[in-house]
Amino acid sequence: SIMVITKDLSRLGRDYIQSGYYVEQYFPMKRVRYVSILDNIDTGRINSSENDIAPFRSILNEMYAKDISKKIRIVFQQKKEDGQFLSTSAPIGYMKDPEDKHHLVIDNETAPIVRRMFKMIIDGYGPVQIANIFTDEHIPTPAMRNKYQTSALSYQYGYWHPASIRRILRNNVYIGKLEQGKSQTISYKNRKRVKLPKEQWIVVENAHDPLIDEETFYTVQRLLDTSVKKSVKKTYLLTGLLKCYDCGGSIGIAHAKNKKYPYTSCN
Repeated sequence: SIMVITKDLSRLGRDYIQSGYYVEQYFPMKRVRYVSILDNIDTGRINSSENDIAPFRSILNEMYAKDISKKIRIVFQQKKEDGQFLSTSAPIGYMKDPEDKHHLVIDNETAPIVRRMFKMIIDGYGPVQIANIFTDEHIPTPAMRNKYQTSALSYQYGYWHPASIRRILRNNVYIGKLEQGKSQTISYKNRKRVKLPKEQWIVVENAHDPLIDEETFYTVQRLLDTSVKKSVKKTYLLTGLLKCYDCGGSIGIAHAKNKKYPYTSCN
């Protein structure tokens, strides 16, 4: 026969619904004997009083996990409000301060790339052109610098995507403004992250030295807004549903003026 042994019931799980399912249904159905040493629970013993209170122990364990999660969230909230940088990696152009990992300092190696990006927009280049130029010049992408293990083209082949260029150009971090808390997990049980509305973000002004002066930054924002307004996006029947078989990326649908029918291409 099979036996499952844990130090206590909390090691089996702190979700009382799942723990109860395994102890009360799954283990008996599969003829698995479950033993919790410190709780003195042994499903091999019939009519044990300790076995009867197992569901209550599971509920207490879940309440403990919920309380810990709440306290941790409050601590992180306060750190963000204090202007501490809590992300895993710094945005391109910055690096974590060697003397304080929660503070950003300008990275002299990558800062010129960001400054050049802003200057190129002012000089009349668009995000697509910048992406192509950076790719042709074999400038390492942020994913490559941070050594993210991903199948994305940006990591595998050093391909700069126009969307990444726009995201960098739109980031207020380059004028010294730290914006955090843009998303949060649904609960301590569900780790899926959901985006929060902008009014709920935690924004700290002058959190670090700016990389771009405000005049240049806001000039670029106006130029980006103008280019977006000029482009007319049409929705097709399969828009957003097509995926590339080779790389798994999204496939875009467009309709050129000199072509009779819409065509698709991997983004």
